[in-house]
Amino acid sequence: MAQHGQVINDFYMQSPLTCLFIGKSMSYKTSILEELVKNFTHSVPGPPVAKIILIYEHWQPAYERMAAAAAPETEFESYHGFPREAYDNPGFFDCAGRCVVIADDQHWKLNNAKLADLLRKITQVYVHHKNLCFFMLLHELYSSSNRILTTLRRNANYLFLFQNTPQQLMVQLERDLYGTSSGILPKVADYAFNVCNSKYLCIDVNSRQKLKCGLLLSETPYLFVKND
Repeated sequence: MAQHGQVINDFYMQSPLTCLFIGKSMSYKTSILEELVKNFTHSVPGPPVAKIILIYEHWQPAYERMAAAAAPETEFESYHGFPREAYDNPGFFDCAGRCVVIADDQHWKLNNAKLADLLRKITQVYVHHKNLCFFMLLHELYSSSNRILTTLRRNANYLFLFQNTPQQLMVQLERDLYGTSSGILPKVADYAFNVCNSKYLCIDVNSRQKLKCGLLLSETPYLFVKND
């Protein structure tokens, strides 16, 4: 089921990108993101990061560690919620190099039409035209009353699932991505968590929905393949 301990072509993430972390509270979403940002060019090969923009709701020590670990030449900006300039000024996300944008704990605001419109612009336009690496941390991925989740899901290049990601969400995601209801996605997730000792499973939507873990500098890479 898994290949590991070897060089795997195109294993790591490619920028620009939209990446969603899906899991309930206490699922290690922020800690995994922290480690990813600290060694960003390992997980997302390319030029150094020129700017990090953090959008948060409740300040956490992890954010301070991210800022402290940033290279001296990397700008680090943090905002309590998306600032007015993000809505009114298209140049807010402009950057001379790669720009990492992190939106944490904003899920409860997604019914706000203005925010939903901004997220559409970020994922459909700004990511590619402004060379952004956009990360958003979410508790859920499906909601009959929240259409922006559908937009985010369809525009995502990478999806990170965690140990407390609801089983029902994985089953629905398997139907959407693979057109099957065999339960293979929950099974691979369980293998990643309990055999590979990973805290997450990454779905690489760009690469035919490949499943993998071990993207961080401290981890062994695993690529899950279908057995014929």
